[in-house]
Amino acid sequence: MAHNTSIDIRFLAGIVLAAASASICALQKPTYGVDVHFAKSAASLSAKEREGLIKALDTVRNRDWCAFEVAYVSVYEDPREGPPDHVKKLASSRADYLASLLRTYGVPASLVGVETRVGQVYGGDQSAPPGTVQIEMVGGVGAQPCPHPYSPGGFRVEQRR
Repeated sequence: MAHNTSIDIRFLAGIVLAAASASICALQKPTYGVDVHFAKSAASLSAKEREGLIKALDTVRNRDWCAFEVAYVSVYEDPREGPPDHVKKLASSRADYLASLLRTYGVPASLVGVETRVGQVYGGDQSAPPGTVQIEMVGGVGAQPCPHPYSPGGFRVEQRR
């Protein structure tokens, strides 16, 4: 009988662990990533790339996250684009440009984050074209119906006090 009891306890422990894992998975924050590509040594996007960014933002708006938390820009100081001083200035210009563009397209300024990765190629992938920048948008997991209002740009945002 003791043997059956230990099996039952292990079985119940397995169920508890599975339920805990399912709960953690259910609370994962929604994300949406988009890569944009700058022409070599360019500090602004082509019209086609801007259209792609607008479509990505519209996709996130339509998902109605509760609430939109951040648009995080990862700019790479890609050594394939020139001497270190040039690459550093270029990455900084791209970061400023994208932060401004995201604000122009409706992302609240307080929810735009920028990171410059020094001496790196996008994702460590040498086959990625120079000038590739990643934008990752993250949403929250909130109550439904969502109590947060829409920002003027169309994103549900938590009110800051």
